[in-house]
Amino acid sequence: MNVLVVDDQRLSRAGIVKMIEWERLGLTLAGESANGRDALERIGDVEADIVITDVRMPVMSGLELIEKAKEQYPGLSYVVISGYDDYSYVRKSIQLTVADYLLKPVDPQELNALLEKIVRRHEEQSLQAEADLRRWRERFFHFLIEGVYEQDEAQLLEEFAEIRFAEADSRFVAAVFESALDKQAVYEALRPLEARMAVCVLRTRGVYVLLAAAPALSADEVADMLGRLAAAGAYAATPGGAGEDGRLREAAGESASSSPTTGSGSGATGTTDGGLREVAGEEASGSPATGTAGGGVVLATDGEPALRRIGVGTVAHGVARVRESVGKAFDAYTILTSRPAGGEVEPAATYERLESEAANLIPLSAAWEQEWALHLRQGNRDAALGKLADLLRDGTSAHPDVADSTYHYVLLRGARELYESGLIREPDFLEACRIARSLPAVVSPEEKQRTVTDFFLSRLKSPEDEQGLETRQAVEKARAYIDAHFCETINLSELAQRSYMSPGYFSSLFRQYTGSNFLEYVTNLRIERAKELLAADPERKIGDVALLCGYQDIKYFRKLFKRHTGITPLSFKEDAAR
Repeated sequence: MNVLVVDDQRLSRAGIVKMIEWERLGLTLAGESANGRDALERIGDVEADIVITDVRMPVMSGLELIEKAKEQYPGLSYVVISGYDDYSYVRKSIQLTVADYLLKPVDPQELNALLEKIVRRHEEQSLQAEADLRRWRERFFHFLIEGVYEQDEAQLLEEFAEIRFAEADSRFVAAVFESALDKQAVYEALRPLEARMAVCVLRTRGVYVLLAAAPALSADEVADMLGRLAAAGAYAATPGGAGEDGRLREAAGESASSSPTTGSGSGATGTTDGGLREVAGEEASGSPATGTAGGGVVLATDGEPALRRIGVGTVAHGVARVRESVGKAFDAYTILTSRPAGGEVEPAATYERLESEAANLIPLSAAWEQEWALHLRQGNRDAALGKLADLLRDGTSAHPDVADSTYHYVLLRGARELYESGLIREPDFLEACRIARSLPAVVSPEEKQRTVTDFFLSRLKSPEDEQGLETRQAVEKARAYIDAHFCETINLSELAQRSYMSPGYFSSLFRQYTGSNFLEYVTNLRIERAKELLAADPERKIGDVALLCGYQDIKYFRKLFKRHTGITPLSFKEDAAR
């Protein structure tokens, strides 16, 4: 962090500079100024983070400097130095939310203690800002892959620029994989990738979705790095670490085995230093050791790889085509999970490589798959079930492995079409995954066929329900839009107009399908967001939180918050700070 020292007395500036424990605190002297005006002109040039200023100076006082600098550089911290006779100035500095003040003569110990507190606060704010940005990125990509921006590329590009992830014309590659790790641990495990590409991770449909971006990027490169990362110490059992149910064991200073070699270095979870350097393209001496890295969490759960069944999509040229890569990544993942038991070898594979394998393993023509998918997306119940019956009837006479793979693939592929078309929700998709995993245990081919057919039969509407199907899709699309824009001004009439319905009819349908009226739904989203913001940063002003959540009237926000939570925003903030 850079420090600018401002005082009209040269000896006073020199004394302050000499007192500061620069190296211990990780601070750098950015420069010195003799008055506030000179300091104001230099703050941007020297990229100051902390300004230490005297109160009384010619040309421009320290408090005038702070008032003007706050408008241009809102992230700066200030230390005001004043004499005993400057109490009125000191009081004003407090009103200006100055970090703190010191009385002359300055005590070196007090000065360094104060600077240490400021450094810690900056670090905490930086971590919080990073976490907030990560959440906004995840939210953006979640809405992107769910089709929220499908009809509005201009909005997509505008919001993508705000998340500062990569250039809009970068190359994007998606990957879909399974993991028993929580999302934070997955980010840590994937940290070695960040040296080469921007990384964002989503949890959806029971799996993880990785979005990677770089100016030059290939699917093979992503698959290779993920495969090597998954293999680096990933298959070691953790005796005494994970429980019988396979839960991950936190390795807070404990070993993963009786005599592990614990890696150090980057701190990415799950591999040793050697393993991390290997993934990053550097030579690593010796074999990767098993266990933990940097005191994080173990990478494997009872001998099970932490990253597994990694399906990598095709390259998307530009953010507007990311959904295509995600779709192919899901296809690759579905093919991997459709393999017969014992058939999976490599931890990661691209869709392009798996496509030829799928032709032999899953005897579906491209024309059949496209036509069937179209029937599903359009909700054509009889046509979709008819084509499915023809396929499954032929599949029962095939080799058992081929038949099982076909059942598995068709079930997951069809469920994904229904989910992405808004015809089923995530619990239905996860139920399809559960059924697919259970199919190998079903002995009778007829029973397998009936199980797959029943899933689609129970979720596709009959022709007489076609109008109901269309209205449900309209409400789901409106809900997706609300989920993406609930902090903005959202008008019920405009949403109804988008769906070609009257406001009254739309409001009735919305309540029917969501269980809440329009206003309740938006308010619940906003209050939950407000709780997240207040809990994440108790020092954040309530007025700022209200604005971030779409409320211009702070009093109204306070009333709504108390109605929904039972306590005021201030009480909630105080509880969160404890």
